[in-house]
Amino acid sequence: MQTGLICFELIAKINQINVDLRTVVREYGITDEEIPKEELVKIIRNFEFKAKIKQIQPELLESKYPLPAIALLKDNSCMAILKIDTQNKKMLVFPPIEKNPKELTFEEFEEISTGEIIILSHKTFNSQIKFGFKWFFNEIMTYKRVIAEVMLGSFIIQLFGLITPLFTQVILDKVIVHRSMTTLDVLAFAFVAVMIFEFLLNVSRKYIFVHTACKIDAKLGAKLFKHLFNLPFVYFESRKVGNIIARVRELDQIRNFITDKSVSLIIDLFFSTVFVVIMFFYSMKLTFVVLGFVALIAILYVTITPELRKRLEDKFQMGAQSNSYLVESVTGIQTVKSLAIEGSMQRKWEDYLGDYVKSGFKLSNMGNIASAISGLFQKAMTICILYFGVKLVIDNKMTIGQLIAFQMFAGQFTGPILRLVNLWNEFQQALLGVDRLGDILNHPIEIQSSKLITLPQLQGSVKFDNISFKYSVNTPNVLENLSFDIKPGMSVGIVGRSGSGKSTVTKLIQRLYLTNEGAIYVDEVDIRHMNPLWLRSNIGVVLQ
Repeated sequence: MQTGLICFELIAKINQINVDLRTVVREYGITDEEIPKEELVKIIRNFEFKAKIKQIQPELLESKYPLPAIALLKDNSCMAILKIDTQNKKMLVFPPIEKNPKELTFEEFEEISTGEIIILSHKTFNSQIKFGFKWFFNEIMTYKRVIAEVMLGSFIIQLFGLITPLFTQVILDKVIVHRSMTTLDVLAFAFVAVMIFEFLLNVSRKYIFVHTACKIDAKLGAKLFKHLFNLPFVYFESRKVGNIIARVRELDQIRNFITDKSVSLIIDLFFSTVFVVIMFFYSMKLTFVVLGFVALIAILYVTITPELRKRLEDKFQMGAQSNSYLVESVTGIQTVKSLAIEGSMQRKWEDYLGDYVKSGFKLSNMGNIASAISGLFQKAMTICILYFGVKLVIDNKMTIGQLIAFQMFAGQFTGPILRLVNLWNEFQQALLGVDRLGDILNHPIEIQSSKLITLPQLQGSVKFDNISFKYSVNTPNVLENLSFDIKPGMSVGIVGRSGSGKSTVTKLIQRLYLTNEGAIYVDEVDIRHMNPLWLRSNIGVVLQ
């Protein structure tokens, strides 16, 4: 048995690429014996796949290379690695000899494996950047000049934030003590001028930012929609409509995090360092008090992160489930009315809605508790600053103006730090959003290559040659060794019980499904070599 070629055929099918093993065997003169690994790699590369042999441990495979992959075994056979669970040290594999997928532990796999794995990916998909934050950054960086202008404006506005504490200190320590009205007038005029300039700069910065964000939204939304509608039919069959819509809506949240929050992150990190340095000049003792409380707040939010991610995921799933039910209920309203099942539909909707509200309450409750504890720490920090600061003033180690200025700098320092801590929560949401949206954008699209065949005119002959088909690798065949020949102009009816595969036959002709074995010919041309869009445009279909 050619287990290596069978594994390759499976992986090609997952990537929506057709591989006819009978043609491969005939072209390369392959016998029943297992072919050498070098020959297998050569064949894989001839189908426009990138392939290389790597010596790698299973726990490192998923993080470094794409799956599925082909494992070389000690008995010279091969096995497809479909999925890896590093947390539980398990993997889902497909051994062609056993004909069904099964689970193996890392230890069991290492006992039968040579340690060599063939890493392969199709060139069409390999040239594209895998969806993630890097994908977003690459798209957004086309507007790097505008983003640089926004960051410069934010930087200047933050610099103006240094003026208010210093202004207050000078008034308390100089103007009031020396009763210098001239100095007060100059300071007041300068402060008003800075305030007007800051206002104009802030308005301009926000206008540029919002304008650019809208352009980015339009561009990313168009790319997402195009990719979504180029996905194979089986993708939509295996997912609910509401779940797909919920994933698409994650785009705006991720874009907002990267464009808006990333600018804030860079500015806040820089100025937090600046504020700490300034506070050290005022008082090292008070600065360590501030840093201690900020550390407590950071520890609080990092501690709740695992539970927060779990509750965020629960809320998303409940929301997607209720949204999917609503969409499908409205779409099928004729059936609902005809069967008079409004009451049961209402009860089911209330169950879904209750689960969603409950998950939202748990998430909000955790956020409220964390915010309340954080607020308690901030008030305690203010009290400690005033307590120890007044002692320093009494000991003549600080002036009143310096204490008030330090208090204001401490507030400006904790503000960005708290934003960074809250940003951690938003980052968790964005990570989940990337995972959900990645389900769409990382899924292979249908190949629309210019090399695929389009015929001048279809005559209408259809031939099924030993077709076997099943919906997934671990389900039984729906069709097995099906063969028939329909001549041009013939009218053919297919009868059979529900679920016997009548609709499946029509979907196979349209290349909405790919066969597991055998070939389908239209006008004596294998439809695997035809452009699917052209083929479907020449087929009339009346839906059920």
